[in-house]
Amino acid sequence: MKTLILMRHAKSSWKSSELEDRYRPLSARGIKDIPVMCKRLQKHVDQQPNSVDKILSSPAVRASQLAESVVKSLGAPLEYGEDLYVFDANGLDKMVSALPDTLKSVVLIGHNPAITDWVNRVCENALIFNVPTAGFVSLGFGALTWRSVGFWEGALYKSELQEREQLAEHKKGVLLEFSYPKLSHQCAEGQKSKRKSVE
Repeated sequence: MKTLILMRHAKSSWKSSELEDRYRPLSARGIKDIPVMCKRLQKHVDQQPNSVDKILSSPAVRASQLAESVVKSLGAPLEYGEDLYVFDANGLDKMVSALPDTLKSVVLIGHNPAITDWVNRVCENALIFNVPTAGFVSLGFGALTWRSVGFWEGALYKSELQEREQLAEHKKGVLLEFSYPKLSHQCAEGQKSKRKSVE
């Protein structure tokens, strides 16, 4: 089984219009959301059969700032990939298909709409309108190879395409968890409301 956790960068700042997109830093809200989401991510990973083998992140500043905190939470090695500075599902699909099969569990930190579109493309039980900033989606795949996950065909040989068709029932992802900052706040507010109603 393969596990893929896709995490969107935290909320970024738009204060300086002169900065190129990839150099925009996190906003105050983005910085505040990181410890909350890293804690939720660590709790989720601890409940999975495999620990995270690698964390791959977009080199954009807003993504790399989050990635550094995720590394501290999970203790997995971090690698930056230009392929993750992508905004469409096809680009993300190509990147996932190229992951080494020695990796069983991977965290990808990147951007929307690529993450939301790709999750809805490969996950049979997800209807996610939007993965918010600092949110993550965890997917489980029955596939033995990353090549058989997703839908990018690239330069695959005909025999490999037939293999994909035979593995069709395994390449669809199963949603393991979907979490984001406001959900955490809503849960906390819900608990407060319950306590007040009991009192």
